[in-house]
Amino acid sequence: MTYRLHRKTVFPGLIILLLCLTLNAQTGKQEVPLRPVSTDRPFRLKVKEEVGQRCDLQMTRVRGNSKIEKPPLIDVNVLYYAEAVFGNPAKTYGLLVDIEGERKLIWVDADGDRDFAEETSYELFKSDRYPGLNVYYSPMPLRFDVTYLIAGEEYTMPVYFDLPYLIVARAGYHDFLLLKTRTWLAGNLYLEDEEIPIALVDMDFNGCFDDPQDLFLMDMDYDLNFSSSEAVKIRNAAKLRFKRRTYGEIDFGSVPKKIIVTH
Repeated sequence: MTYRLHRKTVFPGLIILLLCLTLNAQTGKQEVPLRPVSTDRPFRLKVKEEVGQRCDLQMTRVRGNSKIEKPPLIDVNVLYYAEAVFGNPAKTYGLLVDIEGERKLIWVDADGDRDFAEETSYELFKSDRYPGLNVYYSPMPLRFDVTYLIAGEEYTMPVYFDLPYLIVARAGYHDFLLLKTRTWLAGNLYLEDEEIPIALVDMDFNGCFDDPQDLFLMDMDYDLNFSSSEAVKIRNAAKLRFKRRTYGEIDFGSVPKKIIVTH
């Protein structure tokens, strides 16, 4: 009697164990590291020139200003000041602009500590694309050290932004500049012994890459390039078909450090 009960107990247990092992073999969880890339975006977006994070400019005194603890080392007390907001949680980064001097310059508070004394300055040039308007641009991308909170820990990553448009001195209008995210994230997903390049693109210019309107791309035709047809918005990318009958779920909770793919 005891032997028969033992057999009845062991065999169902073995069957359940085999089923669990089979399911685990069919289901894989993969952490995909992401790296920032600051060359051209993975594909050319058809967007207007005048898009980006809009940062209003105001003339302000730089000395004795609580938002500017250490001004840049110049003999000027009044400059244009603007603020950009990046990262998650959102953090404010200041910018100072001098268009009155012989060289037109912009200073970026790259780490958001309100200290401009040791920060890099970028030269601005007047654009000839807007006759009659005081429009400037920077040929060099501006660097910000953007911070993110991932699983309770702070993660910092350099993110570059283009400055294609800065307009001032229009009577009756606000002065402002635009910042467009130049950096995008790249990685490689390994699926059935194949390597699939992936990318994430910041579409709302806030230095984050996991917002609902941001883009997730997979190079499914293996041509080493991304096309707009290979892009899907993050809000629609929680579950995707990778190839044939292979479906996967994507966890964007650790972006920009990594994504977690279960397939």
